[in-house]
Amino acid sequence: MEQETVVESCDNKFDLGSVDGKTCQCLVQAIQKLASARTMADVADVVRTAARNLVNADGATFVLLEGPDTVYYADEDAIGPLWKGQRFESKSCISGIAIATKKQIVIEDIYADDRVPHEYYAQTFVKSMVMTPVRQSDPVAAIGTYWQSYYQTSNQERALLQILADSASRSIEMITLLENLESKVQERTSELREARDKAIQLSQIKTTFVSNISHDLRTPLSGLVSVAELLADTPLDEEQRSLMEILQSSASSLLSLLNDVLDLTKIEAGRIDLEHIPVNLMYVVQDATRAMSVTAFAKGLSLNVSLDYGLPELVLSDSLRLRQILANLIGNAIKFTDAGGVTVSAEMVDETETSAAVRFAVKDSGIGMTAEQIGNLFVPFVQSDRSISRRFGGTGLGLAITKQLVELMGGTISVTSAAGEGTVFDVNMTFQKAFAVHPGKEISAEPALSDSIEGVELLIAEDNASMQQLTRTQLERLGAHVTLVQNGLEAVEALERATFDVLILDCNMPVMDGFEACRKIREREKLTGQRIPIIALTAAAMKTDVEKCYEVGMDQHIAKPVSMAKLQSTISMLLQDRKQKAT
Repeated sequence: MEQETVVESCDNKFDLGSVDGKTCQCLVQAIQKLASARTMADVADVVRTAARNLVNADGATFVLLEGPDTVYYADEDAIGPLWKGQRFESKSCISGIAIATKKQIVIEDIYADDRVPHEYYAQTFVKSMVMTPVRQSDPVAAIGTYWQSYYQTSNQERALLQILADSASRSIEMITLLENLESKVQERTSELREARDKAIQLSQIKTTFVSNISHDLRTPLSGLVSVAELLADTPLDEEQRSLMEILQSSASSLLSLLNDVLDLTKIEAGRIDLEHIPVNLMYVVQDATRAMSVTAFAKGLSLNVSLDYGLPELVLSDSLRLRQILANLIGNAIKFTDAGGVTVSAEMVDETETSAAVRFAVKDSGIGMTAEQIGNLFVPFVQSDRSISRRFGGTGLGLAITKQLVELMGGTISVTSAAGEGTVFDVNMTFQKAFAVHPGKEISAEPALSDSIEGVELLIAEDNASMQQLTRTQLERLGAHVTLVQNGLEAVEALERATFDVLILDCNMPVMDGFEACRKIREREKLTGQRIPIIALTAAAMKTDVEKCYEVGMDQHIAKPVSMAKLQSTISMLLQDRKQKAT
């Protein structure tokens, strides 16, 4: 004996098994369609059609409650368009009452019910109706079914309408949930986009500010460095020599700080591009150590290098940034060591046919650190201890930049230390081995020493009077012949009147800047077939500034301040390149 299925709805019970197959199929299809509905219009379309078919009604409509006092007929009733888009006071209409009470209202004779506006329904010839509330949903709604004859609905028909309404309720709840979720996602996305745009704007403002400050500081700093170099090359007594060394040291410290701020800004803005060229790790370690040896020996410290000769001969890396990492760590070790020494080592940790894992270590016998001090070690502009900052100075930038560079190169950095027992910094990196190089050619982290530039004809465009005098004095001491002009336009005109070996351009000048001057010179050279090497000697040192120099056709970029050796090396290299191309 089959178990009877009983459905309770609208305070009535009926046997679902007594429903004919066609009606059951109609109900199931409606429920399935409601489950996949994504908009209120979808719900209205399904319930209107299903309600008519389930109870053989002449028409049906879908009603929504808008606010506390208004109902809205969302769709066109099959009987006629009278209700579509109409709004009524909820307490004065049957749909509003059904929604408010959440009870199904059955009216077999509309004209015998005082709650119904008889004149309005008379236009549609409606005589009977059932208004079924869509319960448990927000917004709440109702399904209206209408007959143009006097019709007495059965308990089964009323229950079917309520089952349909309850299914619509679940669909409405899901649609509302999805709409609210989508709205929140859009709102959150908008907030995140606004925050991102603001962060980008602030980053751009900061980058522009740092770039401008860098430019404004580099010009007078270039003067300090140049004067110090020129003074060092003159006869000085012991006191003058001492003062000159202080001047050089102070200028060097200022330049180091300026470069650190620029590096930090570039890293934070994601504007550091790493090179992947063949590098000899032993040479890089030795060069970085050699550069710091004078500082170590001046403090009476030993500076030792320990190399694993099993290291690969060449790997792909950025030698400049790797050298910067090691120099920062070595300099930091020397700074905080008063007695004993510093040891720099590089050893193979793991190796495959194509890669090599290498550990670099910088160990000192200095003051060491507590666990609390180590916690602040890699935070920009924060010293591990204020007393240390007062005693040793510094900005706290060096190690922060070092850590970010190491991570940018795919490595890790760690520190082991104890107060009074010294410190060890470990840097672990994995390199790809390099094979395609010229046999026997050594790859050094330092540029080759330049040849003499004696007798070279130089044209220099520089608007700052002090820099004009200093640059001329520097280059004339190296034996060059110097012609000075005030701006880019004068440089263009000078090249039309005379021949020069190299043009040195400042980028920011009045009348015509170095960029525009370079464009005009390169355009003219297309007609003459001649090409003069052009060096940008400028205080503009950001990556975008360097890229712009190369885009307009300059051959080299040198950021102020520049040493005589660097300037001499660059000029000589360009002349040698031109000579080789000519042959």
